[in-house]
Amino acid sequence: MDPSTTILRVKRKRGTDPADALLLACKRIRPEATAAQPSDESEPEPQEPKIENSVFKLVATVVSQ
Repeated sequence: MDPSTTILRVKRKRGTDPADALLLACKRIRPEATAAQPSDESEPEPQEPKIENSVFKLVATVVSQ
């Protein structure tokens, strides 16, 4: 498995078929280093956080016993 591979666990009801793809839209988290800067420096705030879209494909399902 590639070290940069992301694994998502999606819970669903038993009678529901697994989705072929999953679309996630999330805002990027601001790095903590910028929040820890002193407030004396007047740095313009970003207007709107960039929204990142990611598409994940179904690779396998796990059968519970």
